[in-house]
Amino acid sequence: MGHSSCDPGSRRTFNMGCCFSNEEDELLPNKEPNERTHLLHNPASNTPNRPISSDDFPNHTPPGPKGDEQSALNRILHQTANTRIAIVTSSSGGRLKKRTPLPQGTATPQAVLATDPISQADVQLMNKAAAYAASAVSQVRVEHKEDLVVPFGIP
Repeated sequence: MGHSSCDPGSRRTFNMGCCFSNEEDELLPNKEPNERTHLLHNPASNTPNRPISSDDFPNHTPPGPKGDEQSALNRILHQTANTRIAIVTSSSGGRLKKRTPLPQGTATPQAVLATDPISQADVQLMNKAAAYAASAVSQVRVEHKEDLVVPFGIP
């Protein structure tokens, strides 16, 4: 987290492009846990001096504050996931890019890619033919000789 460039004297911070103030959170008396709420009260004092093994932990979840912390964490995760999904779906505008199918005859692209490349002479021949065709099309002229729409004599 860093300070916002728009107001360097305030306690505003930014997180992934969102600008918000920590003062607002401190003023709320009954604030619900969110992604910035500390779930562990003092993580530094909980650090053991001996290695931890899986035998040190019971197989069941004890009731009490840890259950509340877990439910708070789950609620935060679900809210964050729903928010991220809503943002992604709204930013796409309902337009999903569909993959275009391969051209006919290329059902197996590995077979096409494994063939020998086109020779330089063939590429030049195709370019020359395309240039001649473009020149011929650009020289087509239409001469006006008579009206294309003929009025019908309706009684």
